[in-house]
Amino acid sequence: MTFMFFLHLNYIYIPRLSAHRKGLQLERSEQYVLNTLDGGRSTLTIRNILQGDGGDYTCRATNKAGSEERELFLKVFATVLAQPGSKHTV
Repeated sequence: MTFMFFLHLNYIYIPRLSAHRKGLQLERSEQYVLNTLDGGRSTLTIRNILQGDGGDYTCRATNKAGSEERELFLKVFATVLAQPGSKHTV
């Protein structure tokens, strides 16, 4: 499962974007993808989400004029998959 967070910024000076979780900056990787799109839009994509990935996230834009942050809380619900022929109720 993949989660994508959209951030729209209005700016004069191009910002440097970063994403943070639990006070630490997220490194760009296969799991965490931070992209800047046209028109001041940016996305943080979190791939292969597990329940432990839930929690507070912060996206920060910094440029000569200062910095701006947006926070979100991601809640991940576990998915239960029943095998064909099993007696589990979903």
